Amino acid sequence: LLADALLVLELGLAAAAEYLLPFGKTKSGALPIGDGAPFPPSTSGIYPYTPGAVVRVEVAPRFMVASRLGVSALYDFMHVAANTYASAAAGNLAGAVATLDGVTSAAGTQQAAGFALTYSTVPEYDRGKVTFPVDISFTHLEALSGAARMAKYWRDQISVRFYFRRGAL
Repeated sequence: LLADALLVLELGLAAAAEYLLPFGKTKSGALPIGDGAPFPPSTSGIYPYTPGAVVRVEVAPRFMVASRLGVSALYDFMHVAANTYASAAAGNLAGAVATLDGVTSAAGTQQAAGFALTYSTVPEYDRGKVTFPVDISFTHLEALSGAARMAKYWRDQISVRFYFRRGAL
């Protein structure tokens, strides 16, 4: 395995970006107070609002340490724009708030980082060395920083992917 690791020096990069823009208003949710915390916490009221746009960028460089073993670093950046609430929600508050036109929740940004270990026979399948290509990955991703309305999370994930061609099995 050490000799194999010395002969293989492959680098790769996976990157993705997305922009989500909501259309129209949603008929559920809760009103924001201090830094986007929901008010009231119960589900007794339904308040029309427009969710904020989401911008997300993910980057994952990969280094193949052996012909079948790869190590990746993961970085995830996400920004969520503020939700905007409509004045129709004012009737549900029984006079507590005169108007809600233009009321917004706080925007938030979150950054997460992690790593992945991957065992893959796909490159060797392309070279004709194995008969059945498979990827097995372990991924750990954890939120490092974020706004008050963003959840602090971590994720450990095991993925197994089988590849086959039609008519091959």
